[in-house]
Amino acid sequence: MLDIKAQSNGFEMTFTKPVNRAIATDPANYSCEAWTYIYRSDYGSPEIEKITPKVTGAIVSEDGMTVNVTLDTMKQGHVHHINYEKLISEEKDKIWTPDVYYTLNEIPKK
Repeated sequence: MLDIKAQSNGFEMTFTKPVNRAIATDPANYSCEAWTYIYRSDYGSPEIEKITPKVTGAIVSEDGMTVNVTLDTMKQGHVHHINYEKLISEEKDKIWTPDVYYTLNEIPKK
């Protein structure tokens, strides 16, 4: 993965190589979870307010480099973890980093 950007209804993920379109367009090939932490003066915190957003769509760009993943819910202030280990490149290479973590400080407006 090269980059990830928050959208109003999910995330735009850009890869370094084109992804296999048939696999990347299937929402079942992604999973998502989100959580936050207790902010306190001592170090560490358990994960709290865990949710499991459902991936409802995946649209691949014409060049195969970008996937827009839509979620049924997003939670501001939460870390969003998206797993996409089933994706492969057009050349059938495995994706080196099958996970991405994004702290969603603000949900963009459309």
